[in-house]
Amino acid sequence: MKNLGILFTSRNNYSLLDEWLNRVDWDGFEILNIDEDSSKTERKKGIDICKKHNVTYMDREKRGFLNNMVTTYEYFGKKNIDYAMWFQHDCFPLTENFFDRLNKLTMSKQLDDFGMIGFNNFHRPGPGVYRKGSRELHYVARSPLEPGDNWYRHKQHWSGTRPDLNSGSFSKPFSVTTPSAFGVCFNLKLYEKYITPVDEYHWMNVSDEIGWQYCNQNIHNITIPYLHLGHEPHRKEEVGIPRVSSKAHKANQKGKYVKEHFDHDDEFFGKWGLSVFESRWGVDYDNARASFEKVKDRYEGTLLMDFYNHDPLNGPLKSFDIEYEEDR
Repeated sequence: MKNLGILFTSRNNYSLLDEWLNRVDWDGFEILNIDEDSSKTERKKGIDICKKHNVTYMDREKRGFLNNMVTTYEYFGKKNIDYAMWFQHDCFPLTENFFDRLNKLTMSKQLDDFGMIGFNNFHRPGPGVYRKGSRELHYVARSPLEPGDNWYRHKQHWSGTRPDLNSGSFSKPFSVTTPSAFGVCFNLKLYEKYITPVDEYHWMNVSDEIGWQYCNQNIHNITIPYLHLGHEPHRKEEVGIPRVSSKAHKANQKGKYVKEHFDHDDEFFGKWGLSVFESRWGVDYDNARASFEKVKDRYEGTLLMDFYNHDPLNGPLKSFDIEYEEDR
């Protein structure tokens, strides 16, 4: 039985989707692709690619990722699928039989209390970086409220990061503010119950919004350290898409891109999310700890306050005993 579906949300990037579908063995798990207002040419391309790979194509109902997740809940819910594994188009599973292993965890009910489930991401994994069976942690979470550089990531590559991910303290699944958003599994039942869709976002910072909504209601988001993904942003450049979405979007807004491909701010990304995030939460994401200090009384008694008061140098805020098949 399959309790897991695969989700893509696409906007003018169907060459990447075609590469992902050609490259990955998704083990017969159903895939839903929601189109977020692609151009007429790209939309036709997307329909043809989805048909070729036996993937369900759907035009968005309401614009924005949080609304797409409502559509996803309704679509998969009719099929008794309770979890959706969403990927950026340049993110690929590395763990052998990734979907089957994740599905077994969802079927075991061990993930039922968690909002978002993230994984260990090998960011720009060159030769020798990822080895089969490796448990070395590289890129696992965003953490703007805690001391550090806003991330949980490998000290060897990012010296400013605060936690020592490979100290042994992070060997069990652990609580995070927001999982690293290259690939995230969504608990659809909890999403429908606890998340309020916000129309103002398109794509940028939606994972932060969802993560904070869960934490504000004391629902943990977690990272599973022994399931691995690879994030390969150079794949975007190969098909004419900016490698780093956030930097490209900022530059384009300032008129720095002269290529015809980037003439429109929202060709790939839609509205910028940080201003929406700040207006909703009272927190400047780029200066989160200092700005949170001014509004922290709003968040007393929540996981947001717990993360603000937590130093990841001492290990995770909380770990969970989730049995994994290789440990049995």
